Amino acid sequence: MSQELAEIIELTESRFTSIAPSYMKYASEKGFAIQLISNSDKLKEAAASSPSSLQKAITNIASIGLSLNPAEKLAYLIPRSVKIKTDSGDKWEKRVYLEPSYIGLIRLATNTGSIEWVQAKIVRSDDQFTDNGLGIRPTHTYKAFGERGDIVGVFCTAKTGTGDYLTSIMDLNQIRDIQGRSASNSGPWITDFEEMAKKAVIRNAFKTWPLSDERRLAEAVHLSNENEGFEPINFPQASNDAQDYFNRLIETSDALRMYVFKQTFGFSGGQSENQITAWGSLFNHFPKGTKIKNTELVNDLCKKGENIFMDYLSVFVDALSNDDQVATNELLSELDSDVVDLLKENLSYEESLIFSQMKG
Repeated sequence: MSQELAEIIELTESRFTSIAPSYMKYASEKGFAIQLISNSDKLKEAAASSPSSLQKAITNIASIGLSLNPAEKLAYLIPRSVKIKTDSGDKWEKRVYLEPSYIGLIRLATNTGSIEWVQAKIVRSDDQFTDNGLGIRPTHTYKAFGERGDIVGVFCTAKTGTGDYLTSIMDLNQIRDIQGRSASNSGPWITDFEEMAKKAVIRNAFKTWPLSDERRLAEAVHLSNENEGFEPINFPQASNDAQDYFNRLIETSDALRMYVFKQTFGFSGGQSENQITAWGSLFNHFPKGTKIKNTELVNDLCKKGENIFMDYLSVFVDALSNDDQVATNELLSELDSDVVDLLKENLSYEESLIFSQMKG
């Protein structure tokens, strides 16, 4: 059987080597695949039933850049029965699939440079968990040893290259819903529920992460979704006008307007995940090798802009508190309308009333 497997897999060598990352060696992955299949009767049966599915799975290893090395636990070969249509009606066929693990997805995310680290954790009934809001890391405390109760949810937090925290949370009902809709609601969902739950929340979180020109992460998430029968993810993009404006702000080092511009993408609260993702898409125009440097530049501009904005807000609030209409009008007349709008959004209820009365 090992010789037959080797012959099937060898047909993928040319394609594999043409798309694999430089660190991945065909001979090693071929050896891992043969070892994994030889140790699993179900994988043997699936490979014999559909050699083409095995070849596709091997090619996908190169495409997403995650090794089958059992010690790393980055990806697995999974046997699965699928319904196919034939001239004589529907029939079930066993096939081999490549399935990235949650550890593999995290590895690809951090390799892009747009994400510093990713953490996916199970939350149990005796844990203490607090969602601290948009852009702030959640608080999760639990007993390091001993019983922690039943699973009640899972969360994923990613720290971006710009210092923001992006968190996605799923409760047990949402996890069970995904398990129920999955084509693999037996197998790993039964034997490795916690890993599948973590992978589910990472796939969901991925929609909010800054987009990168590193295609392998997107392909791995797409592959995982496709394997489980989910629709592919479509990623929101910033408009061409927004991209041009973003580029001009960088060229002119306009800190205040850069900070205000960023808030329109959901970083001041109340916006959608799609808007946050669209902000990330603005960074995709940076030439290869300059993304980290330019991302740091934008981050610095935003921090400087925030300080300037808070100074203006302090002057604005003081003018309102002193009922100084002249000072208020002078301040607002020297600022762009988008800055003024954000200042208004940051007023308290009482301050907003004073401003309305002053304008009236």
